[in-house]
Amino acid sequence: MMNQIETEIEAFYSGKPMDFMEFGKPNTNNERIYTVEVFGIPNFGSSITLVHVFFGKFKVISMLTNVVQNTANKSKHSDAVNGAGV
Repeated sequence: MMNQIETEIEAFYSGKPMDFMEFGKPNTNNERIYTVEVFGIPNFGSSITLVHVFFGKFKVISMLTNVVQNTANKSKHSDAVNGAGV
């Protein structure tokens, strides 16, 4: 049984995103097996949430945070964190 926060998240991310959160529709090859809705401000203007549905039965909600770096506080280790030289 879902608790209240799970119920609220499920309700918010059911169906189509609100107009301002319409990120776009990815091209999925087989919608019978997998579908996804993307919630977020277009052009990565915000964090995004992906609502995956597998086989029309299993729903996974992925919340991805848009990390904004403060350039005034970059450490000398920021290149390693950002994958430079990898």
